[in-house]
Amino acid sequence: MIKIVEGEFVSKFNEKIEFDNLIKAVSLGYIAVFSKENNRIKEGYLFISENKIIGVYIKDDKEYFGDVEKFKEFYKNLKGNILIEVYKYNKDKMNLMKWLYPQIFKVKEEKAKQEKKKEEERKKRKVKLKLGKLISEEKEFEKFLGEGYYLIHICKEIKDSFEQGYLIFKNKSLVGAIYENNFGIIFKENAKNYIDNLIRDSGSRVKIFKLSEEEFNKIFDLYPDAKLEIVEIREEAEEELKETFEELSREELLKKLGIKEPDEEWVEQIIEDIFRPTSEELVELQNQIREDIYNYLMSNENIEKAIVDVKVDWDKEYIIDINVQVSPKKILGFIKKDIPIDKIKYDINNKVRNIVSTGKIRINAKIV
Repeated sequence: MIKIVEGEFVSKFNEKIEFDNLIKAVSLGYIAVFSKENNRIKEGYLFISENKIIGVYIKDDKEYFGDVEKFKEFYKNLKGNILIEVYKYNKDKMNLMKWLYPQIFKVKEEKAKQEKKKEEERKKRKVKLKLGKLISEEKEFEKFLGEGYYLIHICKEIKDSFEQGYLIFKNKSLVGAIYENNFGIIFKENAKNYIDNLIRDSGSRVKIFKLSEEEFNKIFDLYPDAKLEIVEIREEAEEELKETFEELSREELLKKLGIKEPDEEWVEQIIEDIFRPTSEELVELQNQIREDIYNYLMSNENIEKAIVDVKVDWDKEYIIDINVQVSPKKILGFIKKDIPIDKIKYDINNKVRNIVSTGKIRINAKIV
């Protein structure tokens, strides 16, 4: 049951007034609207800060929370005896209401404002590319690649969030990658990892574009960090190797080069020995990751305390387990500002990927 924290009475009205004037009745507080129809009481509450709606609660045939449009409909349809009361809050009382009933303050904006906000967010996106000529729109894009330049655009939008990625191809070879979401933009191998997951997401859309050479070069002029490190063999050198060895069988070629025929187990062991880090290197990496994460967390003005536990193992690749606990700062016993745990995990993942580009990263983060 919702129990409104009582404020200081300011004024009352015995009939409806214009909605725009209603929300100007108090700068910090709430407006209570009552109506009696057929011996039934209807109640509605608007919570106001700086003459803006920050919370909504309606008790009619059922309870509604945070829905501005529903309140407008409720207010428009009120009949019978009407009473409007205006109450003033101080900041402590408003914070108490937010703490007691957070669902009231998760305000759903009007559709027009939502669309406007969505459009503004689109305009704010950092990655803006001339996409070229659209060839097709499907996830199996590899079959459309050929000689020339291609741009694959992958995107997903849910409510106020978005993800998008760009894969840039030259002659069927991937040469660049860009990934962006609400939190920022990343490039190269890290970007490709996110894009691979985005392509597999059932809610994403994939478009294939053919680029001119000018459009292709323009992408790397704008985003030089997007270029993947690719070792290209010069055509003339490739042709020279082909002419030298085209007549030789595999066995003859190995004999000519003085190389013993390796088996798969031998090759795998050699690779494992080359890349396996020492125990000292694992400890050093573990300490570096822990320190970087801790410094990042404590640089957040809304975090009072952070505990970071990192474990780094090796099993043919790095396996990094990260456990993070953060305590938010409080003012007068109230949390100063909510900590977005998904963004914390996203940033930690990027920080670790800047240190270790491959391997598994498992992150567990919680607020205590």
